[in-house]
Amino acid sequence: MTSESHRDLPEIKRGLRRTLVDARTSLSAEELAARSAALTANVLRVVTPGSTVAAYHPLGTEPGVGTLLEALRTVADTIWLPISGPDNELLWAVDAGDEDTAAGQLGVREPTGQRYNWHALTECDLVLVPALGVNPAGVRIGKGAGYYDRALAHLYTRAERPRVAVLLFDGEIRADIPAEAHDMPVDLIITDAGITAPRNDG
Repeated sequence: MTSESHRDLPEIKRGLRRTLVDARTSLSAEELAARSAALTANVLRVVTPGSTVAAYHPLGTEPGVGTLLEALRTVADTIWLPISGPDNELLWAVDAGDEDTAAGQLGVREPTGQRYNWHALTECDLVLVPALGVNPAGVRIGKGAGYYDRALAHLYTRAERPRVAVLLFDGEIRADIPAEAHDMPVDLIITDAGITAPRNDG
C-alpha cells in the first residue's frame, strides 16, 4: 500500500460503513425479518447441540435481529455475551436470559453476571461476531470502535482456538473492503444465503 492509500484508508472505511449501513436501513421490516430468520437457520447448521458459543444480541437492522439469540438458547449449553469494557475492550458474561440484563455503557442490554476477560472465549466451540461487511479473504469491517478487533487479536495468539464466524446479509461480502496487517480473518462467513469459507489466495 502506498503512503497515499494509507492516508486515504480511514476515509475509504468511513465511506464503506455509510454504504453498508444505508443498505441495511433500506430493508423493509418484512425483508429484515425474513432475512434474519434465514441467517439464523444457517447459524444453527454449524452449532453443535450442547456446545459453548460466544454470541451477541443483534439490534436495529443487524442480521439475526429478533431471532438469533432465542434460537441459540434452544441449542447451545452455554452462551457467552459481550459487555463493553474500558479502553474499548470486551468483557464476557454467561447469558442467563433477557430478564438478567441491564443497560451497558453503550445503551445495549448486557448480562449482569460475573465478568471475564477474553480468556472466556477460549472455552467456546464457536465464536459468532458481528460486522458490516467482509472481504472474500474473511477480513471484517465493523462499526469502527475496534472492540471485536481487540478480542480476536487476543484469541488468535492461541495455538488452539475456537472457530470464528461472522454474521452478515447476502451482498455484504465485498472485494473493496480493505485489509490491514493487523486484521484477523474469520473462519466462516454466514449469511442468509448460505455458509462459505474465506478464500485463501496465499
